[in-house]
Amino acid sequence: MGAGRALTGAMDAIRDSSSEGGTGRWHPGTALSLTLAASLVAFAPWSALPAGPVLPAVLALLLGLLALSEGLGAYRRWIAVLLAGWLPLMLSMLLVHGLFFPEGTHVRWTMGPLRLTDEGLAYGLFLSARYALVFSGFGLAAALASVDGLARVLENLSGASRIAHPLRAALGLLPAARRRAGAIREAQRARGLRVDTPLRRVRALAPLVVPLAAFLLAEADTRASTLATRGFGTPGRPTSLVSLPDSPAQARLRRLAPGMAAMFLVATHAWVWWRVVGGGGP
Repeated sequence: MGAGRALTGAMDAIRDSSSEGGTGRWHPGTALSLTLAASLVAFAPWSALPAGPVLPAVLALLLGLLALSEGLGAYRRWIAVLLAGWLPLMLSMLLVHGLFFPEGTHVRWTMGPLRLTDEGLAYGLFLSARYALVFSGFGLAAALASVDGLARVLENLSGASRIAHPLRAALGLLPAARRRAGAIREAQRARGLRVDTPLRRVRALAPLVVPLAAFLLAEADTRASTLATRGFGTPGRPTSLVSLPDSPAQARLRRLAPGMAAMFLVATHAWVWWRVVGGGGP
């Protein structure tokens, strides 16, 4: 449940920042490639590697420095994803593993069945460092890529160009719906609608649904007409008048990063298996 809330918060932060990112030197495909590589590397058997529990946190900080190199705006978007997704997940892991770790022997605090142990806190911190790397990767994508940039990347991929415009329209509709809902809520408050208690907030949802649904239907029709005007569904690859920032170094990085991360993941798991099961010794 905690992981689900954390992922939902992270996706909200990514959606909120998706229209702002991707205006600098980075190709959107490079950001996605680094995100995939970070997610793969995060699930290596770090606990069995020398200084393993520290390395995921170090890699996460390196991704943060990469976002900072794009500017303070990109760095704030990276921080927003961590605060919305990773921070609540870390707190839940420290709480659950710190209080309910069965192998814990060094007890710091106890109350009934609850036992706060050093081993449980250490295990929670280790898992938190692993997921910090995952959410840092998503934060880097939010910092360096935009919805329009991702759509242009899909347009250039064979077999994926048909989903580029619907993806751009759907992701662009979410912030518009949120802004419209806020405007409707403020208009209702101006007319005297009170939302100072939880029960009144629930009752206020009913008059919000109808105008918001009407707005979404009208907006969807407008965006469908826009897609038809742009020639969506016609054969051939559309021509973009805007070129994405790219360089030979970024192109090589996009091709190598996921493959190297996958090789590292397989190699570390094979090394651990050989040491533990294959008789490689301690």
